[in-house]
Amino acid sequence: MDSVAGQGAQMLYRGFTQAELQREYSPGSMVGGDISPYLAAYRALSTEARAGMQVAENLRYGSDPQHVLDYFPAPNPAAGLHVFIHGGYWQALSQRDSAAMAPALHEQGHAFATLNYTLAPDARLGQMLAECLQALCWLGRQAETLGFDPQRVTLSGHSAGAHLVAMVLADHGQALAASGLQVTEAVLISGVYDLEPIALMSVNDKLQLTDAEIDALSPCAAAPRPGFATALPWASATRPSSSARAATMPSICAAPAAMWGFSFSRGCIITISSCTPMSLPRPGERQHALRSNISCLRFAENMSG
Repeated sequence: MDSVAGQGAQMLYRGFTQAELQREYSPGSMVGGDISPYLAAYRALSTEARAGMQVAENLRYGSDPQHVLDYFPAPNPAAGLHVFIHGGYWQALSQRDSAAMAPALHEQGHAFATLNYTLAPDARLGQMLAECLQALCWLGRQAETLGFDPQRVTLSGHSAGAHLVAMVLADHGQALAASGLQVTEAVLISGVYDLEPIALMSVNDKLQLTDAEIDALSPCAAAPRPGFATALPWASATRPSSSARAATMPSICAAPAAMWGFSFSRGCIITISSCTPMSLPRPGERQHALRSNISCLRFAENMSG
């Protein structure tokens, strides 16, 4: 490893030292060190959405107590479905915290589902990926019962959730198709696309990533399957590692542009399919908006884990 002159520090990953990696990948480093107001806002908006909407909570997609999802039906049983996979560095949050986008999606005529999965240290990363795939396939098989069009499905994930969405789409397209689910678009928000730096930081204490897991489960080493559009937005006020993480993804797609579409955006402009620009707000604001196609998803900015 290279030493940083005059500091005695070692560059561990892409020119970052240990201390710099910890800062760059810390969700609180861009918001004064305290991320709790953001998390409280997420939970409050999710609680408000559940109180004002029809929702089927804790639907079981598997045998484990953590294998549950929440489903918000659309007014029209032939509506498309949007599925969100939450972040939290694979060791925090749940589907209970991740329903704030449901009202805007419902207003646009979409059904919405938010997934839960087992967190570290109770599950390894490969198990989490398998659970998310299991949940999506369960949704595909239950489409007629739940009331949505399985051929009109869009996915999004934030941070660790974006990682899980990327890996599902890269490696498991056949399983999704076999369940009847057709993914047309994906939005990967401030995702973790390379696991190598994660293994060098304290966030790995619970994950305990192995070299084999880093190689097999890093989206930057696995291009998504063709046939759908992918957007990779990150916050306007972000650290260099976040934009570097997003930049690794389009570079791995060697297939012709006609096979899939990437948009690559910093800040408030998200371009995917027929979307329009929306603003990413701060805690306390009610319009936490990001638009995928005609669907509004609600998120706050500046979280990276």
